[in-house]
Amino acid sequence: MESYLTLLSRLAVIAFVAFIVSAAVTPTTTRISHILSGTTAEPPPSVSDTPSDPIDRRLLTSVAIGTILFATASAGFCFFRLRKFQLAVDHINALGGNLNFIPNSSSLALRWLHSKTTLDLSDTDLADDNLPQFSALPRLESLRVASTSITDNAAQSISQCRYLKSLDISDTKFGDPAIMLISKLPSLETLIASQTLISDNSIESLTSINTLRNFECADTAISPEGLEQLDSLKSE
Repeated sequence: MESYLTLLSRLAVIAFVAFIVSAAVTPTTTRISHILSGTTAEPPPSVSDTPSDPIDRRLLTSVAIGTILFATASAGFCFFRLRKFQLAVDHINALGGNLNFIPNSSSLALRWLHSKTTLDLSDTDLADDNLPQFSALPRLESLRVASTSITDNAAQSISQCRYLKSLDISDTKFGDPAIMLISKLPSLETLIASQTLISDNSIESLTSINTLRNFECADTAISPEGLEQLDSLKSE
């Protein structure tokens, strides 16, 4: 899910579009109001020296329409995101997972805005066809899916968690295709991949993770030569 800055940026875009639309539809709204009031044309401009009305009614109409559009679009956007978050939480609870928010709060609405989340789905019935919507969780930084039946097909969802710093995929059916996707995570520091199907084909992907500091791959198909290559590259 978005950080505060990203969320505000999206709302700003909604506001900009709303006011552009309002500026475009205001002339049409003005014409409709003239028709409904029985006036088919604008009154001719006054030639007297009387000062003009300081309030521009078209501007007020445009601002009013823009405000209504912005409020409606923002409410719909926030409701959609909050609903998606609620479904993800319900799904995680049904799987028996452990979801923590930092700092913790009793308010579900406030949890949606929290900046850090940790999720532990280890030893649950998690599978490719019942993955929770990880992208709906606020700033997911730690994820454990060890000892589950997920496969490479789950890596696409995990690779979208751009704030992820710690990932435990040990004792799963993750292989080289999954590592290729996971290597695109921009903040990954810890990867535990013991007892997986990864091989020497993952070495290039692993060494491309510049942020990686801790890596475990016991009981995998990575050869001793591959381990030496990983160690030498990480020590440079």
